[in-house]
Amino acid sequence: MHGLIRLSFLLFLGASAVAIALSRMVPILDDHQAWPDHPTVMSSHLVTLDEPGTPLVLDRPTGRWRRIEGLPDEDRLTHVSLSPWRDGRGQAQLVGRWYAKTGDGHDMQIQGVGLARYLYPSGKVLDHVIINTPLPCSPPCWYPGYRARVLFAASDGRLYHHAFEPGTDGSEPDAQPRPLAWRAGPQGAGRPFLADPTWRPDLPGLDQVVIVSLSPLEAASGRLKYAESRLWWLRLDRSGTVIEAAGRLTRPDPREADGSEERLPALAAGPGGQPLLAYLVYLPGQRGLQLRLAALRLDLQSRTPYAEAAETIALANDCIPSAPLFTPDSRTLCCFQMPPDSPPRPLHILLEAAPRAPQPSRVRGTLPFGPVTPQQSRPPLPLCDDWRL
Repeated sequence: MHGLIRLSFLLFLGASAVAIALSRMVPILDDHQAWPDHPTVMSSHLVTLDEPGTPLVLDRPTGRWRRIEGLPDEDRLTHVSLSPWRDGRGQAQLVGRWYAKTGDGHDMQIQGVGLARYLYPSGKVLDHVIINTPLPCSPPCWYPGYRARVLFAASDGRLYHHAFEPGTDGSEPDAQPRPLAWRAGPQGAGRPFLADPTWRPDLPGLDQVVIVSLSPLEAASGRLKYAESRLWWLRLDRSGTVIEAAGRLTRPDPREADGSEERLPALAAGPGGQPLLAYLVYLPGQRGLQLRLAALRLDLQSRTPYAEAAETIALANDCIPSAPLFTPDSRTLCCFQMPPDSPPRPLHILLEAAPRAPQPSRVRGTLPFGPVTPQQSRPPLPLCDDWRL
């Protein structure tokens, strides 16, 4: 009798171990669904004065940015991104560059630095990954599908990928982020410097295409230096770990001043599904960055994306180096300006596709679906009710 009980107990343990192993190998994704109208989130480290590690979410009914609630008090987050899907309980996932802070002043201690993953909006911690690779310096992009797997730019100028969960093919979660490999890249004296990746695999022709700002390494006067950054497209292989092809995204404008740079792209689906590209431009002699909007087209022969820099629309000046954000309906573009002698303030630009007379002082071109006259949707709003939060 005792032997039978012991055998039953061992069989129970074995079955439990197998069940746990299987649950780690194959994530439960059948209750996940796309979340096309998910909130707009951003990092606060460039736009707040006191608590630089608190992510912000745009409250669309009021147009105000507010703190994301429910995260652990000791956690600080920058470079955050929200998953484009959520589970059957209505929970999405929030990933960002994380550090744990305890104490204040001379007693402050940093307990860990790396990547963190949370449920949103509950704030439940899913992962704290202390990483040994260079730290993220951009909000992560999400790979296609419902797996918690992200891609980000790090401080060494490379792109890294990291899977928090096992894949449906049996692949294990990653212990550490791993760099993407180059199979084909730009000509130069060495590996280029990559930053600001953005990825919208749901847009036509962009399922395996990541948009980045790229600075090629060049030899000049016997010295190596990074040239001005330009927007490029990178085509990934099906595994999402190898860059198979790359090319300049913005076709040059001969009128552009020497020394200008293109940074911080953002993508959206415009009227009729036409992809839109927003990005910031550094112009020599200008105090801040200029926000521009362009139509993203697909070359019919090469099937590669491009935008005509000469046809972009200049929307705003004096922008801070924080990526512009489209609301999910693509009707509003958000950026932050820093007027002289004042803190950053949000600017919400309403994009309208109805034909209207363009404003020559602000418009450099027209988009293919008709003239677009950006207009401020409301007077500049404070970041929160109180700037000191």
